[in-house]
Amino acid sequence: MSPLEPADRVLTTLRELLLRARRVKAQEATAVHPALHGGPWTLLVRLIEDGPTRACTIAQRLEVPPSVVTRQADELAALGLLERRVDPTDGRARLLAATDDARHRCGDEPRPYGRLVRSALAGWEPRDVETLAGLLERLSRVLEPADEPVDVACP
Repeated sequence: MSPLEPADRVLTTLRELLLRARRVKAQEATAVHPALHGGPWTLLVRLIEDGPTRACTIAQRLEVPPSVVTRQADELAALGLLERRVDPTDGRARLLAATDDARHRCGDEPRPYGRLVRSALAGWEPRDVETLAGLLERLSRVLEPADEPVDVACP
């Protein structure tokens, strides 16, 4: 068996990392609520980190259509993890917010995968971590899709 070419090694490693991240994300979500899964989990974490936010703003940040955010918000609300509030700056608009129960269930670190990665990198030389970060940022920039991101206009 011949060794993989460097680009193939990168692809294989990225695929493995993405699969691990997806698996950990699923575990994180079900630890908060057995019926919770990936998409709504991402929305919930975003609300916990950012605070109450308009759906269109979240759609812009996640580069998804507003209907996706609405559908996921409905799922979270049905589980008692999300509430809709009147926007104090515009009484016609609504804010999505994580409930107290959601914040309690998530604890101090809503992204245990982040803690896992930081822990794994703690034993590395700081310059190696900096090099890895720079290379990943560079790869991310060149892999930016050529098509335009989802256009979400917020009123």
